[in-house]
Amino acid sequence: MSAVHSLRRRFSSQPLKVPYVMLRIVAGLAVTLIAGPSAWPADDIGSLTKEAERLAWLKNWTRAEPLYAKIEAHHRERGDARNALFAEISRLRGQLPTLSLIATSGKLADWLEHPLVQNDAPLRLRCLTVKGDVDMDIDSDLARRDWQEAKDLSHELGDAAWENRATGELGIIAFLQGDSGAAVMMVGQALKTAQTLGDVAAQVRYLALIGSGMSRFGDTDRGLAMIDKAIALSEATEGLGIPFLAYSQRAGVLIRMNRLREAEDLLRRTGSMAESKGSIGYQADVLIELAKIYTLQDRTDDARTALLRASDLARSVDGHRLASIAEFELSKIAVGRRDYSAAEHHAFASVSEMKKAGDVYLLPSHMAQQAVVLAAQGRASEADAVFDAATDIVEAMLVNVANPNARSGLLTAMERIYTEQFRLHARPSGKLSKAFHVIEKARGRSISDLMGTATLRGNTARLTAAERRLSKLQLQLISTSSTRQRKRLLNAILEAEQDLSPMIAAVNRTRMRSQREPVELSTLQRSLRPDELFVEYLVSEPESFALVISRRTAIVHALPGSAALSKTAERFGNSLRTSFDEQLARTLFRDLIPFAASSRARRLIIVPDAFLHQLPFEALYMADGPVVNTHVVSSVPSATVWAAARLAGAQPRSGFAVLAVGAGPSAPSATAVKTPPINRALFDFDGSSLPELRSANTEARMISQLFGAGGTVLVGENATEVEFKALPLRRFTIMHFATHGVTSRKFPDRSALVLHAGSGGTSEDGLLQAREIANLALSAELVTLSACQTASGRVLGTEGIANL
Repeated sequence: MSAVHSLRRRFSSQPLKVPYVMLRIVAGLAVTLIAGPSAWPADDIGSLTKEAERLAWLKNWTRAEPLYAKIEAHHRERGDARNALFAEISRLRGQLPTLSLIATSGKLADWLEHPLVQNDAPLRLRCLTVKGDVDMDIDSDLARRDWQEAKDLSHELGDAAWENRATGELGIIAFLQGDSGAAVMMVGQALKTAQTLGDVAAQVRYLALIGSGMSRFGDTDRGLAMIDKAIALSEATEGLGIPFLAYSQRAGVLIRMNRLREAEDLLRRTGSMAESKGSIGYQADVLIELAKIYTLQDRTDDARTALLRASDLARSVDGHRLASIAEFELSKIAVGRRDYSAAEHHAFASVSEMKKAGDVYLLPSHMAQQAVVLAAQGRASEADAVFDAATDIVEAMLVNVANPNARSGLLTAMERIYTEQFRLHARPSGKLSKAFHVIEKARGRSISDLMGTATLRGNTARLTAAERRLSKLQLQLISTSSTRQRKRLLNAILEAEQDLSPMIAAVNRTRMRSQREPVELSTLQRSLRPDELFVEYLVSEPESFALVISRRTAIVHALPGSAALSKTAERFGNSLRTSFDEQLARTLFRDLIPFAASSRARRLIIVPDAFLHQLPFEALYMADGPVVNTHVVSSVPSATVWAAARLAGAQPRSGFAVLAVGAGPSAPSATAVKTPPINRALFDFDGSSLPELRSANTEARMISQLFGAGGTVLVGENATEVEFKALPLRRFTIMHFATHGVTSRKFPDRSALVLHAGSGGTSEDGLLQAREIANLALSAELVTLSACQTASGRVLGTEGIANL
């Protein structure tokens, strides 16, 4: 035991970069070796053990495996059952890519019942962590039990590094089982702790998975940056295993970004490495991603061949999740070929395999594919039941989503489920009220759920400190013009936001459990006035739909498919910036709102979808001129949001309380100067600056005066973020902002209204960002953003534009 205590003292004053349990094992093995004869000198077997454990900690199990084989043989020769078993379990982990996962999990489960393992904590920890790795790919419930016991055991042993790894794995399992809020908190904290402990292998794993999750939830640019960081860290660390996970996840993000050639090159390199290492699971993974590329390139025969091979490979090692994904893609190809028998076979196999894996996140999409096949075969009631079961799972996941942006991302990822079920009921034989209810579950959901919930309050001191750090970095970014410095600061901001995510998730957890029930069709109809027509769009292929609702009627109109509509809408949008194209305006009116010409309604309330969020319906042309000449057009996120707002607006008010903010200069320049281009991508690496808003202060004062005395005006040097947040914001019924607006398509929650930063020492940066606005306590009936491009940004399907 003296060797153990010596090692412990040696490392106690340094950051813990190797788990204490590993040091105990190494020391124990070294002491054992000195005690008797061996085929190797004691010093050699000790060095061999240390190197094997170093490689294992770096997750380079392939290189560690032959070393453990030698160590196992050595201890078996000496009759040392304990150390031989430890080496055998470790060797098994190195051979895992070629083994049956179910058989291996069973063998490890048997060992856990062995008295030797039950009475030796370090040996049991190794068995649990290897079993946790095995079970992650076959049964998430089994994996959760493995890693929870490993976490508890690590805590008892005082091994902070292994306890943190177990926490991270439990976070990944939480995501697979549908609790994204817990996943954000646990994996985010595990990443932070791994950085503190210098655990590079864990950092690479968590960065890759966090990046992939961001991409799946619509944040592709930030997600790619996280994955690239994982790859760079891996390639800079000697001895680390090949980052197959990071390479695979990067390829997936590139495919979603339509960078297909780059993705294919990466996948072919990754596939060659996986084949050379005998990694069957990653070979299957690569084939699945290649098949997605082939499908996008209309190479369906190549895609089908790759997927069949991937399914066979995955099944050969009991890889339920990978087999399920391959079958899912095969079913989609079969539907495209109208081979519904094959499509049904693959779809049912996909769901069966995914249920075995216990992956709740992917299961609803696979169930939706099964429902699509049933609907195509005319089995509508069966399809509807499967769709309902899939959306029930999504609803359960939404309860645990940590913040509005993540909720939007999840709904965007699951959008096909709602779209296809809507299509089922939009048929003549369908039920229109059900079609409306289905689409309202997804449409504008994050805004709907935020309405009426408590605002984000009671921040912990830790959260506040993280926010101050982010504000400081953003202030530095605003004030620098150095390209090199901006790059450094942008990377630092990305890290600060990542640190902030698990803290916000923890504070938001209770608040975000609130969910508003979708408004019923009959309720919406009763709330409409005689001159109002409510139009809800769903853009899809091969046809789109407009659900047109009045007080007495509800009708579905079939429209052109999304590809044709998108092309015309894009051309029309371009014409608005150059020379107006009346013919395109007439074409879009005919394609999108022909019913407006024959309706007596003069108020159109529109719920757009996809690219229609960026289309000015008022500018479309009827037979006798533009729509704006005869109709009042309103755009709303959803019928549920609109109905809730109308109900709130019906409450009696005793006058108006006005707040007008003008972020103009305190003392405008005496003479006009040529202003530089306005920076509309403040956080997307653009060094241009913001010009003075010479009339903003006057505009704010004039707005306030329109409603008589008593309005609150913040202008010039008083228009600071600190002053604004200090006001009783819930009191104002009208708010007007004459400021700069900066947008970010890559990072929508960074988009901001630009106020003044205020005097030195303030904790605010003057950027009233979208993520902050979402947490303000407001009850205004009218808010005007007199700023450029506050309605532009990235479109998130049914959720609309992600921006201010």
